[in-house]
Amino acid sequence: MATFLNNLIAFNLIENKSTLDSATPSIWRSVGGNSFDAYCWSPFKGASGGMIIRWSSSILKGNLIHSGNFCLTVEFHKTLGVGNWLCTSVYRPNDRYLKQSFWEEIRTSNGGKDLPWVICGDFNTIFSTFTKQGGHHSSSRP
Repeated sequence: MATFLNNLIAFNLIENKSTLDSATPSIWRSVGGNSFDAYCWSPFKGASGGMIIRWSSSILKGNLIHSGNFCLTVEFHKTLGVGNWLCTSVYRPNDRYLKQSFWEEIRTSNGGKDLPWVICGDFNTIFSTFTKQGGHHSSSRP
């Protein structure tokens, strides 16, 4: 399964320190090589990091279906065969007042499509205070 996935998507990158305001093929080649020649990209917004989903166009065709404040969603289909699916890259800001907006955007970022769906990225969420490093320890879940 891992080999199959490695052939599909190079990586889902979220970099909250990124200040790139443009993305060119030469920038992405310098980061990830030539194998993954197609991508959808969303620049940073305020404190939110930029998001990218990359893939090999010889294996997959991708269509951007959502680019919002917190999510980037691409619909994929194989160049040989069938099997459409969705990939959503997310970045949840640390501001707890934006939490509801973040989850609502995820709910609607599939464009109403009933397809298999992978959601990955930085949810800025912890499930146990034992795994939290730094900051204020709260007894309530985020």
